[in-house]
Amino acid sequence: MNLKSESSVITFDDVFIEISSYIEQNGLLSSELIDARADFFLLTGKLNETDLSFTNRMNAFLLWFVFDWRSRTRWQTPYELFLESKKKTMPEKNSESLADLKLDHHLHSLFESRKLSDEAAVIRDMVTLKEYKIRKPDFLLGSSKGTYFETRVFNFGGEYQFSNYFIQHPLKVKKAVKKRCKIIRKNREPIKPFLVLLHSYHTKWERYRNININNIYHFDKSIPEAK
Repeated sequence: MNLKSESSVITFDDVFIEISSYIEQNGLLSSELIDARADFFLLTGKLNETDLSFTNRMNAFLLWFVFDWRSRTRWQTPYELFLESKKKTMPEKNSESLADLKLDHHLHSLFESRKLSDEAAVIRDMVTLKEYKIRKPDFLLGSSKGTYFETRVFNFGGEYQFSNYFIQHPLKVKKAVKKRCKIIRKNREPIKPFLVLLHSYHTKWERYRNININNIYHFDKSIPEAK
């Protein structure tokens, strides 16, 4: 895939395919992908190919690998290596356009759906409380207003676009999750450890629907945690 002309809109799918292809052709990163996968699913819960959420969680892992993974011997993320590679092989004008996307500065957070329609959605970042308008929010169609979900949001030329995965949390735990987000905001804590924790809770919730949800989304130490 080559970058589109200035008159065309670059999409998340365009860049995701490009980066995935780069990783597949890079022997070092392909090898690291195995170790990174083991680490990610150790943190968020085992993944089986028969799981209904297999594709969704694999996409979450791949984006975590691209933007957050740093090996024990190299500080650069796979995305930063990808960007260096493109700068060396692409015409200067297009290379600058790719760098201007600043994909490493995208939004990775917990969001709340505020307004939903076929054409657009308004979502709120639960940490910063800023709102964003997303065009054609296919992934959210059928969801309830007020749903909390983890994903990544990218800005392409001033237009916000969803990534290709959603970790959608049950409405019953909204109050407890909101309370924890307020503490994170007040203390200026990083959100990513909390996102990983919520992801692990979501994995348990999908598998053990017969267990009290408060024993899974475990924020109250007085309640036994479901193992």
